[in-house]
Amino acid sequence: MSTTVDPPQAGEAAAALPVADEHWPAGDDLLKLRPGVELLTGADGRSMLFDDESGKYVFLSAGACLLVPQLTTGVRYGQLTGELARRSGARAEQVDRASRPLARDLLRMGLLEGIAPDAGGVTARLARSQIKMPHVRLPLSTARADRVFAALARLFRGRAGGLALGAAGLLGLAGVLAALGAIFFTPFAPDLSAVWVVYLVMIPQTLLHETAHGVLCRRYGVPAREVGVALWFYVMPIAYVDRSDSVRLERRWPRVAILLAGPAFDGIVLGVLAVLLICGAGDPGVLGVLVAFQTVMLCMNFNPMLPTDGQQALENALGKLNLRNRAMTYVLHRLLRKPLPSALAKTARRDRALFWGYGLVCLGYLLLVFGMLGVTLYTLVGHLF
Repeated sequence: MSTTVDPPQAGEAAAALPVADEHWPAGDDLLKLRPGVELLTGADGRSMLFDDESGKYVFLSAGACLLVPQLTTGVRYGQLTGELARRSGARAEQVDRASRPLARDLLRMGLLEGIAPDAGGVTARLARSQIKMPHVRLPLSTARADRVFAALARLFRGRAGGLALGAAGLLGLAGVLAALGAIFFTPFAPDLSAVWVVYLVMIPQTLLHETAHGVLCRRYGVPAREVGVALWFYVMPIAYVDRSDSVRLERRWPRVAILLAGPAFDGIVLGVLAVLLICGAGDPGVLGVLVAFQTVMLCMNFNPMLPTDGQQALENALGKLNLRNRAMTYVLHRLLRKPLPSALAKTARRDRALFWGYGLVCLGYLLLVFGMLGVTLYTLVGHLF
């Protein structure tokens, strides 16, 4: 097993099922994939399981793929390990040590039917948590939005469409460079009283940013599974288009293009504002506020320590899918002295160094964010009461 790509959370339907304990699975326990779980090939030619109910993707190792036919029809754990021992010539204890983590990972990810995973205590839940930003999703009409994306995607079919998309990407890059030139070489004083203009620009721009993601999804043949608004910290509204189905694309550059489509559009808008500011065509105070705010937001959208468009595009370009989550999972399990998931149990030395370095930086950054938020709330409450 390798890694997981998570879509928006589905409802928990297995709460009433019997719960596995620390001795699971026993020899007579049935291992069977839930209906709707299928094996397919996706990113960079890797095999993965797709759960139709939750929309979750789980990458598999080559050895785990061989077990999928038996897990689809259902097999007793003892029968499975016995057959593997006969085929490999290994001892039953060795086969059990290799097979048990895989079975428990499939259970933990909700891919097996008939039994629910054991939560495993506070430290075990924390080790699996990756300390995600607290948020709630408010999905909108996905089917209607996806039809709009599909209609717009027809405009970018073929070579001409590809050239148009390439030109849009170059324009976005040129816009960012123009904004940096305006900030460093054009004297202006942002008019902070005009901050309300930011909202007038950002609302339609955000809609078009997310539309760009959805159109690129449809152009490359994958649906936009969900469209809506997420409330970070249950307050801050963030529009989103769920792009998890892009993991079905074997070639990595279409996946990168989907992720960079929104920032490219932001770069074009930023470039237009920067050119207006440089040429003096408009109120420099208002344009200065817009350019400064847009530049900060674009930089934030490339923050490598958060699951941003830029961070995920870099992961896809390097062929390191889900790197951030895997790194934090590795570090948390090691720090809390919890057994590693089977996907991370055999990690090369070079990857271990990467996980430690990147995982610690990401976790430290999130703890800093949560700490600053806590101090801000404490100060605010102190002033109010």
